[in-house]
Amino acid sequence: MKYIFLLVLIVILAQKLEGQSCTSCDIIISSNSNTSQTLNSNNQRICITGGVFSGNITLNGTGNSVCVSAAGTIGSGGSLTLNGSNITVLNYGNVTIPSLSINNNSVYNNYNLTTITGTLDINSNGITYNQISGTTNVGNFNVNSNANLNISGGVFRQTQAGSTANNNSLGTITITNNASLNIAGNFVNNSTVNSNRGTVNITGNFTNNSGANYNLNNRLLNVGGSLTNNGNISTAGTGCSKMNITGTITNNGGANIQGTGGARIDVCGSGGTTNFGSITNTQPTACSCVVSLPITLLYFDVQYNKMSDKIDIFWTALSDEDNGYFVIEKSLNGIDFEAIAQKNAIKNIMPQNYSVKDEVFENGYVYYRLKNVESNRFFYSDIKAIEIKNKNIDFDVFPNPSADYIFVKIKNTESKNIGISVLNIEGKLVLFVDKISVFDKNKIDIAHLPKGIYFLEMKDFFGNNGDIVRKKMVKME
Repeated sequence: MKYIFLLVLIVILAQKLEGQSCTSCDIIISSNSNTSQTLNSNNQRICITGGVFSGNITLNGTGNSVCVSAAGTIGSGGSLTLNGSNITVLNYGNVTIPSLSINNNSVYNNYNLTTITGTLDINSNGITYNQISGTTNVGNFNVNSNANLNISGGVFRQTQAGSTANNNSLGTITITNNASLNIAGNFVNNSTVNSNRGTVNITGNFTNNSGANYNLNNRLLNVGGSLTNNGNISTAGTGCSKMNITGTITNNGGANIQGTGGARIDVCGSGGTTNFGSITNTQPTACSCVVSLPITLLYFDVQYNKMSDKIDIFWTALSDEDNGYFVIEKSLNGIDFEAIAQKNAIKNIMPQNYSVKDEVFENGYVYYRLKNVESNRFFYSDIKAIEIKNKNIDFDVFPNPSADYIFVKIKNTESKNIGISVLNIEGKLVLFVDKISVFDKNKIDIAHLPKGIYFLEMKDFFGNNGDIVRKKMVKME
């Protein structure tokens, strides 16, 4: 029995690892590269297993694919062109591209983070974009005839407030498993939206056109603007669904808002309702339906506070999760992020404000993102960048990594009162050098330090307002 259990455990671990890596690769890109790649034959695969790829990938032919592993990145200078048929994209890492058009029975599967700064076009003939876990950020999107947008985990977010996202004739959008579709602009539905235990948040206006069907199915629809219904909005089965409408509700002739089979829709809002159609089995003012909300991020931003010399990180979110939480992640290059703080989500039907502060140690750009975790799922916010220019002192460290010694070269100061502290990964002082020249290279012996990550902290004790600058150093054996 013990050996059977061990075998099952090995299989489970293998499946988990396989879900984060790429297999059956014909072309492997494992380090930084900007060399473009093109597949013209059939049934081949390009794998990005490490580093940042900033070239162009063009997939022609039939059955070709590209796979980005958990350690791989397609950077902001890269692009994907899917010209062939039956193309597959698997993203377990990070993908940032200017736009994407999916055609000819092709599939894009996102498991971590995909950012499309322009428009995502999911075109005709059996095309599918699968948001499985993590986050997809798009400037705008169009789901066209016989195409599918499936959001089964995490969040799919449209970010351009002035744009209109479209689900066109014969297109289908499905949201399940407590996933979220967040639209910063307007949304027009000309076909079918199935929200099966999914949440849709629309900041602008929502138009449900004639012949279109929006199926709430025991879930939540938030509209920050107005709702115009020319088609059908319904919920079925048992229980209730909720629509929070900030603006006006117009239900035109021949249109329906209805609960069927014992289910009901609570319509919540104070903008007023104009009804020329049919509204049945709804409670326009009761607003008593309790719908289990995932974490919904409403606002996220970062600012430099000159008075405190810190970065203020703040966000606003809704949550009905008892065990949801936020992880604040920081990067100095916009690619490699590390967690710096964590906040528990506050369970409340009203928006809650959160904030943390981060230390500022050197000039340059700093990048932040928010990881929202709930019910063993997570999604990422947009990345926020801020440039720090206030530091009057700076220094370079080289070679880095090093095993025996390092040089420190001081920049941007006229003070002669410079000290260097060396801190270990726990923030404890392990070495202090108080006689630092501002004119020459300063050699510091580190041979006696154990292997690991250290931080060099430089402080101008008497000049430049006591500025502090910190740099990371790697000590090798």
